Amino acid sequence: MDAGSGESAGRWEDPYREDLTSRLPTNSEGNYVIDHLVVSHNHTDHISYVDEILADDDITVRNLLFSGVEAGNSHEGDVDDEVGSAVNTATLRAGDSISLGEAQVDVLSPNESADQDGAGTDENSIVLHIRHDSGEVLTTGDIRAPTEAYIATEFNSELSSVDILMASHHGTSAPEDEVVSDSILDTTEPRHCLVLNLLSRRSSVECLVRSFVVVVVSEAS
Repeated sequence: MDAGSGESAGRWEDPYREDLTSRLPTNSEGNYVIDHLVVSHNHTDHISYVDEILADDDITVRNLLFSGVEAGNSHEGDVDDEVGSAVNTATLRAGDSISLGEAQVDVLSPNESADQDGAGTDENSIVLHIRHDSGEVLTTGDIRAPTEAYIATEFNSELSSVDILMASHHGTSAPEDEVVSDSILDTTEPRHCLVLNLLSRRSSVECLVRSFVVVVVSEAS
């Protein structure tokens, strides 16, 4: 879940809510249903509208899943205030999996040492490998090159058929803080690279000069 940021404050009702609910099934009570709401990590641009979703009387969230690494921002408290007794909450770790209809969702990161390793919330983002007969997706949150390299090595044979790679850290890269590195690109060889932000704000990213179809998702999209 990339749930908005301070730059898009106040846009939940228009257009975000309508866009989200248009894609959701409804239950017998007529409520929109989210089976598993996964927050990759607790930074503002990934968590800030989760409390709005939970507070919406017409949306039912069955499971709310976190990395378990706190960022110390106010949005964490806002989310805590909106979690009701009907919402199951849990922490995801590498090795966990979610069965979702015909799709299988495997958690590749973070591992059990996430709370003690000092890597911070970005590097301990939840990384999901989603598999379905129609294709495979690898979500990366805001991990950096060291975690990308670990995932590429540890899960090499399992990631050879990735169709869509979500560019980590919104595609933002720097010489000392690389993302979408060769290791993850060489392992996945995706058909599409999904960049969640304005292309004009992104630094040079290797996926943008390879022969992938790059899809840029922004508020204007």
